Amino acid sequence: ACSQPAKSKKNMRRIGIFGAFTILRSECNRFDIVNDVQFTLTTLSYNGKFLRVMSLKKFSLAILSFLTFFLSGILGAGDTVGELDEYWNRVSTAVRTGNLEAYRATCHPDGVLINGKAKKSELLSQALIRWGKEFSATKAGKMQADVKFRFSGRITGKDTAHEKGIFLYSSKKNGEEWKKDYVHFEALLVKKDGDWKIVMEFQKSSATEKEWESLAQK
Repeated sequence: ACSQPAKSKKNMRRIGIFGAFTILRSECNRFDIVNDVQFTLTTLSYNGKFLRVMSLKKFSLAILSFLTFFLSGILGAGDTVGELDEYWNRVSTAVRTGNLEAYRATCHPDGVLINGKAKKSELLSQALIRWGKEFSATKAGKMQADVKFRFSGRITGKDTAHEKGIFLYSSKKNGEEWKKDYVHFEALLVKKDGDWKIVMEFQKSSATEKEWESLAQK
């Protein structure tokens, strides 16, 4: 690009959306954008002085490309969070109805469960064998169970996600009072063949009801 006299910096005029583009009074015949895309400039006369501006057509195309890229990122992220919300709803429904196979379908075959309090890890498939009794009892109406999730952090990609927050597991055997367990957790998920699967569930430590209620505001 050609050099620009120092004094021209004082005569900068701004055009475009949110003042993102600057017209410089100069004798340059090209205008370089950060991404190395060059736009041909047209010379216009204004009050006897010369201004250099991008052609309207190319300016419009640049704005359209930017907005398309920007909005697709926002909408894509929104779709992913919506899909993950549906995923956690399926987990809750499986627990509430005692549907072990539906719960198993939300887990990756090689998924790992980490218990922070016990300082141990195991395959989710092994944990499901242990949890099977509660699922069967819930399905038979001998007990009630439910799980709800609230999040303090959600990092998502097109087919991967890291979820962080607290879950509340509630259970009640017939004739007994409800028991509530608040647990800090983190989860890694992948989307395969259109379905989200949990790869890692880290049950970190016990949480409090106050911490749970604080996430209701997020």
